[in-house]
Amino acid sequence: MIILDMTFLDIEHHLQLLRDTTFNFLEKKEEVAILKKRWKHLLKKRYPQELPLPQAYLKLLAYLLDTPFDTSLSLIEQMANGATLLGRIGEGHQVPELTRLAELGSLWMILGICLQNEALAYAGVRVAIWQTHTLDHRGSPHLSMWGHPFLSTPSRLSAYNILLFSLAYRLTQKKGFQQAIELQAHPPLPYTLALLKLAIPQKPLSYNTPFSLLSEEMTLGCLKFTTPQSSIACTVSGWNSGLFSFHKKEIGIVNSGPHSSGYDSLDSFGIERPCYFHQRGFRELLWEKGRDHFRLKGWTKIFSLPTWMQVEYIFQFPQLTLNFFIQENFPQGRLKIVFYSCCETIEVKEEKILEKGSLQKYRGPSVPVTLVGTETTLTLLPQMKKEWGEERQEENQMEILPLEGKDHFFGANFIIAFLVEMNSPFLSFIIK
Repeated sequence: MIILDMTFLDIEHHLQLLRDTTFNFLEKKEEVAILKKRWKHLLKKRYPQELPLPQAYLKLLAYLLDTPFDTSLSLIEQMANGATLLGRIGEGHQVPELTRLAELGSLWMILGICLQNEALAYAGVRVAIWQTHTLDHRGSPHLSMWGHPFLSTPSRLSAYNILLFSLAYRLTQKKGFQQAIELQAHPPLPYTLALLKLAIPQKPLSYNTPFSLLSEEMTLGCLKFTTPQSSIACTVSGWNSGLFSFHKKEIGIVNSGPHSSGYDSLDSFGIERPCYFHQRGFRELLWEKGRDHFRLKGWTKIFSLPTWMQVEYIFQFPQLTLNFFIQENFPQGRLKIVFYSCCETIEVKEEKILEKGSLQKYRGPSVPVTLVGTETTLTLLPQMKKEWGEERQEENQMEILPLEGKDHFFGANFIIAFLVEMNSPFLSFIIK
């Protein structure tokens, strides 16, 4: 495993320089001599090139600029089902973050076409097959599945998914990829369109693998369950990302997890537990899945605190039960379990109605909350429990805030937050 002493922002800044250089070449915005000089400057930094995504960009730029670059691209972190770990940065993440993974799979297919390297092209197709598994019943992505708040915005992820699925469709002619493209809710970006123009193969690959998945959810510490009307994704792995999402028709909880600071401090949101390619890292995980039920139970660390929490998801159609038990070492009055939700209005205890985009708020005891859409509803019921099976009298405090939606806060237009009390570190909810 590669461990680099740098920050997430260092890598993202370097990647953006690589993207800008690639885009300027494709759009002929700068002379080739200037771009070659910039590429050599980026190559001298060297520290990000061991990670698969910067490495793929350096290789692509070397091809476009007709510059020798003596290195091979490593595919060792790709699982059989296509999920690919994106490297570890210092104490950072080792997860298949969706936006960067779509970007990496696209570059692998482009390089496979340009360099006539079928192994790279096949690796990219496997990424595309895995990425279809992260979509819900309508074709929208589950942003709770390793979705970093500064990377997995709905529009950016959709744009890279369109690129990924378009390339995979051109290579395989599998109709499933074409259907996934049509279901994306946001348009492509100028940059992703420019990349797509690079890949017009003379003939498709002879890719005969069925359009299906090898079940390796347990290896990644996650579970996904889909019906024609709803879709649920649960996980104990992540890095500054959520725990679960529940999409029901056109509404839902798009992400959820612990939060230890102000709502605008998204670097205090989520969990932290890496995946492992060369060893099984979820030995304690309880994982069950049937036709109309599932159960997932395990431990994960709160991202911004030296605190672990046990999470349990129990689904028996059509009801989901969530249990959270938080260990010690969390700040009194600051730790919350937050549900980022999308709907038209919210009904609080069947009385108060909050509208999206308004200035209305709710602060008070925990009470039933109903998400109301144009076609359906989804109810969140906080349970009065002190720990597994034990009732308690006092109520947790709850807060509901309308949001703008769009690309902020995972596209949600409501925050529903429940305060975790030091003397009652167990929270339980029913969603139906």
